[in-house]
Amino acid sequence: MSVKVKLEDGEMERFHRSYIVGSLETVGLDHITAKGIAKDIEKHKGMTEHDIKIKIFQKLDEIDPKIATKYKDTKKVRVSSESMQADGNALIPEFLMSYLELRNGDKIDVFHGNKNSLVRVNGLKDMYHHQDHNMIFLSDRDMKDIDIKERSLVAICKHQES
Repeated sequence: MSVKVKLEDGEMERFHRSYIVGSLETVGLDHITAKGIAKDIEKHKGMTEHDIKIKIFQKLDEIDPKIATKYKDTKKVRVSSESMQADGNALIPEFLMSYLELRNGDKIDVFHGNKNSLVRVNGLKDMYHHQDHNMIFLSDRDMKDIDIKERSLVAICKHQES
């Protein structure tokens, strides 16, 4: 019998260990450790998506607090192309700017699979009530550079200078 997870929107979905491994590798954790955390999480039946995120954060905090913080501060968003958008820049709705504590000109890391890109952000005024607050806009070239298709899911977080 497969393990089910209650998502934040209330729907039930089959547990996918690979989702956890992928998100942990995205924030800098090695594959073996990420796989171990995912395997441990899978043992806890009946967890919500929120419960899983908390458990993962707690485990990461024991291993490496910087990676734990990066995991906590990473947001999943959809990407759309903006033909007039300058390469190396992203348009981001005010909601996401506030959520990620960004200002115009700050840099974000955009993660897609095992590829990532560093871009500068510019706030997008929330002019329409129907605007998708979890959609960012990149140039066609930036999307091509990290193999992003229209409306693909990516992870973004505020860039931390080393």
